[in-house]
Amino acid sequence: MKTKIIATIFSLLALPSVALCQEVTDTIVNVPAESKIVITENPNGTLFTVTPVDAVYGEEESLLVKYPENASVSSRQTSFRSIFGHGIEIGGCCRDNGYWSIIADGICIGLNRANGQGSPDAMQWSKSFELSWLSCIGVSYSYKAFAVSLGFGFDWRNYRCTTSDLRLVVNEERGITWQPYADGERGRMSRLKTFALQFPLLCQVRIPGTSLTVKGGPIMCVNTYASVKSVYDDPDGNKCEEFAKGIGIRKVTLDLLGNVSLNGGIGLYVRYSPMKVMKSPGINFRPLTVGVSIGF
Repeated sequence: MKTKIIATIFSLLALPSVALCQEVTDTIVNVPAESKIVITENPNGTLFTVTPVDAVYGEEESLLVKYPENASVSSRQTSFRSIFGHGIEIGGCCRDNGYWSIIADGICIGLNRANGQGSPDAMQWSKSFELSWLSCIGVSYSYKAFAVSLGFGFDWRNYRCTTSDLRLVVNEERGITWQPYADGERGRMSRLKTFALQFPLLCQVRIPGTSLTVKGGPIMCVNTYASVKSVYDDPDGNKCEEFAKGIGIRKVTLDLLGNVSLNGGIGLYVRYSPMKVMKSPGINFRPLTVGVSIGF
């Protein structure tokens, strides 16, 4: 019992010491979104200068924190730059007239429409998908609310048909054509798949007073792969597959991209190619994609 009383007394005596050790945080300066902070230290104190990138957020602010007389001062400096609306920043270099950085833009997931294919019931928009990593690596230059970037990424496109009476086949000139299934065969699906290396050159503007970012520009695509696959049931009900590659697609095409995002997170994009996919005779079309962007 005596031991418990002594332990209780020491616990009560320690409470004031704990309270004295707790720091009360305070705001010394308010930093608006995406600002440049310059910290200057001299024997009299530390000067904080905050310059907003966008004039919408106000003018430059300064705060001088003075040192007490005969004080011994140690400091640690840490810098951070907001990159909302500009993908993931890997590294950067700040200059008085702008900001250079290495970036990785986000993912695009959308539905493909084969414009001009000749038959609206062939390749179906609701069954055709695009998966694109816009820039797995790139370089960006930013100045205030404006930025321009050049990157390198990948693009997968799948044009799919699930009608039961037609399938895609490769003709003698390496083009693609529609062909009906044989008697007794029941089609499951037929699709065209393409893969491209892409080089987007994009401009970005953050709309003043909002969290919206608009990005757009041309994308050069180097198309390295294309294949056709059809799946169907034969007259006996057995599942069969036909596959072909080496298709005569255009090796280099140009796409146009437009994207609107919220704080560089979730957004909507539209991508259109004024150039046709195929260079060989047969079915041909211009891709149009509408979808969701993530992380740029």
